Amino acid sequence: MTDENLGRPTDRNQRLEAALEANVPEIYFNGFTASIGVGDMILAIDRNGQPAAVLNISYTVAKTLAQSLSSLLATLEEKTGNSIMTTEEIAEPLMQDDTE
Repeated sequence: MTDENLGRPTDRNQRLEAALEANVPEIYFNGFTASIGVGDMILAIDRNGQPAAVLNISYTVAKTLAQSLSSLLATLEEKTGNSIMTTEEIAEPLMQDDTE
């Protein structure tokens, strides 16, 4: 099934498969800075502390993405019995003075 207005698959698995098969850049990132603009959100993504890409995301897509990622992480944590730590949770103990 395709979205007739956009001419692309509407099934999530089909869309993922099409994206993986397409000749598009694949970007890995392990850091980011998010900001809000007048008409959208801006996500500057980093790889090992160096800029990797900038994404401009509509408010609607940003909220949908946040909900989707949250749901995926909740499923991962539930199925594995592990709580994934945030970068802030990891950084806090690492930044404490080792002389204590």
